[in-house]
Amino acid sequence: MKKLIVLIGVCVLLLFAGCGKSSGDDKTDADNWQNDEDYSDYSDGDSDSPDKDSDDSDFSENSYCRNEDPEDFYEVPDVIVTFGSYEQDDNHENGMEPIEWRVLKTDGGKVLMLAEKGLEGYYWNGRIERGNVWKNSLIRTWLNDDFYNTAFSSDE
Repeated sequence: MKKLIVLIGVCVLLLFAGCGKSSGDDKTDADNWQNDEDYSDYSDGDSDSPDKDSDDSDFSENSYCRNEDPEDFYEVPDVIVTFGSYEQDDNHENGMEPIEWRVLKTDGGKVLMLAEKGLEGYYWNGRIERGNVWKNSLIRTWLNDDFYNTAFSSDE
């Protein structure tokens, strides 16, 4: 009889343990990262950074990726410009090589370019905690300091 009462008590506890939860309430913070209301941690606060919730944003509702039309990337046919220099052939004796940039898109006075060669391999971040946050990433620090100051002259 005692075992039956304990079994009924456990069943009642299990039944009430799920009360008050909707089907989406069991997600962790990691599961809800896209629905976070505070996006300030995920950007560097630049005024030209698109706002996820603004009407003129190219962000879709379910991702942080731009919804660019692939045809837009063929606006400028095979234009390559040389801008800056960086060590690319692993031969430091012959100096740094000019960086070739492929022009992907032009928009008024703005140009979207991609380096023809992969210039460097670098960690996104060396920490697990908040390891995917751009504003605190190691690669952002490296790009804005070491790479920028090495690859481009003050005139550029």
